[in-house]
Amino acid sequence: MKAVLRKRIVSGLGLIGALGALAWLLGVRHAAWLWPGQSDSAAVVLLGKDMSQGNVALSGWLLPVDTYWLTDVPLYAAAVAARGIVPGLIHDVPLLIYLGVIVSAILIARAGRPGIGGWAGAAVSFVLLGLLGPGAAVTVLHGPAHISTALACLLAFAALRWASARTPAGYLLAGFLLTIALVGDPMARVVGLAPVLGAAAITAVRHRAWSRPAAQAATAVAAVVASQAIRVGVQIVGGYTIGGGAPGLVGPAEWLRKLPLFLSSLANIFSGQLGSSSSFGDLLAAGHLAGLLLVVLAGTVALWRLIDGAQDREAWLDGVLALGAGATVVAFFLSGYAQDATAIRYLSPGFIFGAVLAGRLAPRLLAPVPRRVLAPVAVVLFGVYLITFADVARSPLPLNPAVPLAGWLHDRGLLNGYGAYWDAHIVTLMSSDQVRVLPVLNGPTGLEPSHWNSTLAWYPTHPDKPVNFLVFEPLAPWGGVDERSATATFGPPDRAETVGRYRVLIWDHDVAPQLRPASR
Repeated sequence: MKAVLRKRIVSGLGLIGALGALAWLLGVRHAAWLWPGQSDSAAVVLLGKDMSQGNVALSGWLLPVDTYWLTDVPLYAAAVAARGIVPGLIHDVPLLIYLGVIVSAILIARAGRPGIGGWAGAAVSFVLLGLLGPGAAVTVLHGPAHISTALACLLAFAALRWASARTPAGYLLAGFLLTIALVGDPMARVVGLAPVLGAAAITAVRHRAWSRPAAQAATAVAAVVASQAIRVGVQIVGGYTIGGGAPGLVGPAEWLRKLPLFLSSLANIFSGQLGSSSSFGDLLAAGHLAGLLLVVLAGTVALWRLIDGAQDREAWLDGVLALGAGATVVAFFLSGYAQDATAIRYLSPGFIFGAVLAGRLAPRLLAPVPRRVLAPVAVVLFGVYLITFADVARSPLPLNPAVPLAGWLHDRGLLNGYGAYWDAHIVTLMSSDQVRVLPVLNGPTGLEPSHWNSTLAWYPTHPDKPVNFLVFEPLAPWGGVDERSATATFGPPDRAETVGRYRVLIWDHDVAPQLRPASR
């Protein structure tokens, strides 16, 4: 009788768990759609289309320094090959990458932590990364936004923990992961390369033991060499080129100015914004700040143990995670990229590394707390995160304004046109590639191709595909694209329409022959 009852209880708990997991997956997928998308996120889908059609080296494309060529773009290529150009790709591919982050975080949080403590730590990492608040949801669930870079570096750290003279495959795997991250994203130098080299240096100096730290450092250096060789190889075969560059480092005078931005971004990604909502909202925010404090405590302890001379592999992994999170913070202050509220995305790697580290160390850090105190506090904090996530999972989805514009253009047979950068790729994507809007800007002699996150192969004239409209946003001008520059280039439009925030200029003839040559 007891066996039957036990079996029913286990079955019931299993069913509850399965339903809970399904509800969570549906909630995370909903959260992935809270980011409405824009032309940068649409551009990587078009990159994926080109790669899926055989242009593996992306010949003809001019890309920013963070190309994501070997991380995000192949995933988009596979998605385009399977589903075609559809708007959902800008939500589903980032979701897939982030689910990879969560699974990796759970496994790494448990690594070297057997028994109930390991499972408790995995639960902590899951709560921090899986039960997202609104700020984190729109940051880590859109792309490309350095999440794949953080995932590659996280897995490289785990591979180096496993690697040894007897298991050299760990070094090879770590080198591969660091290489693909470095090829596609300069941020990997900060959040991947620097922590490995730093941890190796600290370990070597503290213990006067050189073999393993030397192998770790050699792996990192080899990844740098390999990534540079791949970049050179891309140029040799006529692949993509990189335009522009990083804005450089800022001086001490800027660090103090950035402090409020850093604190607000940090609170936002951990959903701890006090004073921004109701009193109940402040209570929830205070609960989330407890998660942030746990991450800070875990990072401090991990760095102290690494510097103090702990020799085991677990202490090394904890230390390199702490160095990665710390490097993210340092880069936020030093980099010229972090200038406004969108800079929150540069904290994503630190958020991920910190959550994994908190999971690895929480059981040890909280062991002195009596269970009669710890258990109810843990239940309350879990409830806080669950309530916040439930609110995110039922938030209304925003409508991208490019959707009605794409429908309006399609219904009127306006299938090929030009537009300012921020009004081009996103309309193409939202129309499922049925309306092609090519980005232009105002150059020295008139409107010309905007060769940025694009390829000039799009612009030759095709009599069977006349270009007969131009779209821009009068209240958010970009690249000098407006009615004056359009008229100077193509002549007066035959008619003009306002569609939501957009202004659409329409000609009764093909204006493609009048487009000026690209000046760069």
